[in-house]
Amino acid sequence: MDSQTKILNPRIPWNNPIYGGLQRGQQVLIEGSIPEGIKTFAVNLVFGNGAIAFHFNPRFDKASPVVVCNTHRYWWWGTEERNSSMPFRQDDDFKMAINVTDNCYQVSVNGQHFLEYRHRIPLQKVCSLEIRGDEKLKIASICVLNCEPPLYEPSEKMAPPPPYTAEADGMEIIKKGGYCLVSMDEQAPECCSPPGKVDQPEIEGDSEISNVQK
Repeated sequence: MDSQTKILNPRIPWNNPIYGGLQRGQQVLIEGSIPEGIKTFAVNLVFGNGAIAFHFNPRFDKASPVVVCNTHRYWWWGTEERNSSMPFRQDDDFKMAINVTDNCYQVSVNGQHFLEYRHRIPLQKVCSLEIRGDEKLKIASICVLNCEPPLYEPSEKMAPPPPYTAEADGMEIIKKGGYCLVSMDEQAPECCSPPGKVDQPEIEGDSEISNVQK
């Protein structure tokens, strides 16, 4: 996906390279709607070898809806950052923007600033975008825009990213039959090259995964 190119009505799950890699001042813009009954979906900014630099995961639990953010690399999920202020509504349209700054990703929903997620993997290593979730999730358009400067100034008092731990809550995603993206090194991603050189190993499964090898 080239900068400024708009993808219309993609089928979920969806994954596409960001040619040239993600850069400061860009904005990932996603528009769609969330039908009634959807339990969760995820927007992932993915590193070339399958690591997830930014995992944005709204969960529509009736008792306690929450948005979970995390990073996945070296086989493990990091420490979750949870926000109980759910900006999405089922049976309603949404417009989500991820603004890329030197320090963090800034997420806004329907024009309102929602959260900041400090980089745990250098943003220049991100070279693809994926959306996962229920097939009923309706995405109208996806676009990566050049829109420097960012809409919001990063907070000067942002805490450093939490340490990585094998006991992170995010491991539940694997145990419940989701998916596992394997990451073992951090060499420059080949998927930032022109089309034809994309190489993104990905492992999916519907059952428990206790040990995955490339």
